[in-house]
Amino acid sequence: EVKERLNQIEAEVVIIEIGGTVGDIEGEVFLETIREMVLEKGKENFLFIHITYVPYLKVTNEYKTKPTQQSVQLLRRIGIQPDVIAARSELPIESPEIRKIALFAGIKPEMVINLPDNKNVYEVPRNLYNMRFHTIILDRLQLTASRDFQWDYPTVFKPLKIGIVGKYLGTDDAYKSIIESIFLCGVEKPTLLDAQELEEMNEEEVHLLLKDYGGLIIPGGFGKRGIEGKLKAIGYARERRKPLLGICLGMQLMILEFARNQLGMKEADSTEFNPETERPLIDLMEEQKKTLQMGGTMRLGAQRAPIFKNTRLYEAYGDLEEVFERHRHRYEVNWELCRSFLKLPEEANEENRSKRLIVGSKNEFVESVELEDHPFFIGVQYHPEFLSKVGHPHPLFLSFIRAINGVSKGGSL
Repeated sequence: EVKERLNQIEAEVVIIEIGGTVGDIEGEVFLETIREMVLEKGKENFLFIHITYVPYLKVTNEYKTKPTQQSVQLLRRIGIQPDVIAARSELPIESPEIRKIALFAGIKPEMVINLPDNKNVYEVPRNLYNMRFHTIILDRLQLTASRDFQWDYPTVFKPLKIGIVGKYLGTDDAYKSIIESIFLCGVEKPTLLDAQELEEMNEEEVHLLLKDYGGLIIPGGFGKRGIEGKLKAIGYARERRKPLLGICLGMQLMILEFARNQLGMKEADSTEFNPETERPLIDLMEEQKKTLQMGGTMRLGAQRAPIFKNTRLYEAYGDLEEVFERHRHRYEVNWELCRSFLKLPEEANEENRSKRLIVGSKNEFVESVELEDHPFFIGVQYHPEFLSKVGHPHPLFLSFIRAINGVSKGGSL
């Protein structure tokens, strides 16, 4: 099964990662599969890179190479000879240890690549390039590089204070893609704010917590926990003209907050949080309502999203009329129930500007909403953070940062 799936991949170069630790029973079948494929396709078509950790003992002031030696021996017993050892370490490893690792691995010292800790992960590719690691790959697989290496990550960061109002706060990993998207815009790391704590705060306490933030992000998520806190943050950003970006669930909550507090629809809700609501502005997608098993049934992956002219979204994308964005949701905006205040750009006029949200993108689903008279109040059903890349941050994040800069330089909060 593993071999069949690998053979189905239509690519000139395939990167296969086998996780875990050499010797674990869970990895045996995968290692055996790769060993057999080498025999079938020829060793000249493979490059084995073994990643190990070389611990440093401060007490004796030395690196211990024994764990690396042991794992290489286990690999060789299985029938796999590493071509390259990528040695992770806290600090740079000296030449004697490099030569020792190479000796016991049966490879040349230049095939031992030391990867010491860096300030951030974006320094690693540049360091690998400087060590000419790419030439090892090119020479072994008989490939040629078509152009020089381009890797323009930020090194200077603007001191803008951005808050992510979420509920998965045990680790940065829950909002890692959003945090990295902000990083790639050249802005200091955002702060994670506990949506559940906001639920218990009154209006003055919310103001004291959020007043110093230049902008807020309401990320995606699931379940009722922390929802009222996120709604308070959205209301604060809307009323105080503070730049706000809503993502996935964040966009849906922007619609609920606007309906409840600006339009007086106090019973407006989502069936995700209140299945019995009489005004389900956010509801389960029609094709989902007949699904009994929820696992693996979401609307996933890249989906087409038309971008309407005369919207802030259109400006953010640099006048693109269509994009493909990554999705991950099973609830949608109930277009019929929201039709009274969600308006297409061509339907907007100078009347009742405070009583409507403009739709920036819509196909069979509402993909984006925005508030007209606001520095930046945009929600999107998709996940722009998944398409941010080094040297090319997602345009929505860039537009969000520009709006924060504009407000901080004289706009009203």
